[in-house]
Amino acid sequence: MNKRIITYLMCLSFSTFVSYSVDAQLITPMKTADTRLNKMVNSINTYNRFIGKDLNVTILEIANEAGSAKQPETDEVSTDIYIGVAEPDLAPKRTLYRIKNVYGASNFTMDNSEVGVLWISFDYFDRISSPAVRKKVTIKLTLTTAVVVK
Repeated sequence: MNKRIITYLMCLSFSTFVSYSVDAQLITPMKTADTRLNKMVNSINTYNRFIGKDLNVTILEIANEAGSAKQPETDEVSTDIYIGVAEPDLAPKRTLYRIKNVYGASNFTMDNSEVGVLWISFDYFDRISSPAVRKKVTIKLTLTTAVVVK
């Protein structure tokens, strides 16, 4: 009799455990009503994540409106580049930098040769030159500063 009760209780507890596990894993996509967030997420061209020894960097390249690149007779777009810098910590210090109206950004790379400093480089088209010329920019990043070095 005791074996039957123990077996019954074990089965009952197992089925309860399984049903709670299944309920916890129920994944339901829900439509978001935030139009600004919807526009931003659907305008992301590039996402890069660089993990250094003492700083982490997230780069988002977000497209602007059609024609924002101001290239004659085209609807080409420029992008805004957001660079998030954070400490790899449970309660990290974080900073967000923004570079506006970049045209044709590509080839994002990172160098982590100094403690507390990250060097981010990328190519872009200089729209001031006619025709636009591809250039490379390097930015020195810390938690408190972002400086273009070349």
